[in-house]
Amino acid sequence: MVITRAPHQAGDLKDLVERNGGRAVLFPTIDIRPPDDYSGCDRAVDGLYMYDGLIFSSPNGVRGFLDRAKARGVEPATLAAKRVYAVGEATAETLAGYGVGVTAMPERFTGADLARTIRSDDLKGLAFIFPTGNLTSTGLADTVRQLGGSVDTVVVYTTSPPSAADKEAFLDEVGEGRVDVVTFTSPSTVKNFADLFTPAEAAAIREKVHIAVIGPTTARAAETAGFPPDIEAERSTAADLVEAICRIRPRASSST
Repeated sequence: MVITRAPHQAGDLKDLVERNGGRAVLFPTIDIRPPDDYSGCDRAVDGLYMYDGLIFSSPNGVRGFLDRAKARGVEPATLAAKRVYAVGEATAETLAGYGVGVTAMPERFTGADLARTIRSDDLKGLAFIFPTGNLTSTGLADTVRQLGGSVDTVVVYTTSPPSAADKEAFLDEVGEGRVDVVTFTSPSTVKNFADLFTPAEAAAIREKVHIAVIGPTTARAAETAGFPPDIEAERSTAADLVEAICRIRPRASSST
């Protein structure tokens, strides 16, 4: 099974694959880095007392904001009196690791579902910080504004293609039937993967492997990029993704 996550985030998925008897192949198509400019984040941290809550849509947003806050002398405990919204178990678990509880998390782990959860609250006149990446959708922030709140979006990490990807080695493995499944855990992993290959190479990949995605947002991105998913996790977690893959008989001859 091919894992396209950034290397520092691939460990849990790799462990789950190997515990279920599979072979995990790391082929990162995304690189997560600190932003070039922290000024927006720093203003939000320094003015934290003026905000009613925060919205986190990824573990990267949690780590990027809270690590920067700690570097500026602001401890996570400061958020105890704030509303904290999270997209997904992984995001909530990352917050818990900093000792931060979650006010609300949707049943399905997408930004759209969090937007529906937020609609049940009275947000009129409330101010929020949305720590996020440079490519994150504005959907959540737009929803808060539509409901009468204000939101400051601050970039705390950047998403980009990796500096190098061993495309030829990957294509060799696919051609030899040693890859059964390619997994995608975000729209960015899909886009960067698709950008690596010619139309003929992409067609050969689609013939040989299953495409597995972690949630509906990533599924839509895969469909748009020409890699329609065969497998979608019921919930947006690594464990559910591996469970969904285990229910599918591989196309190829190996257990990669």
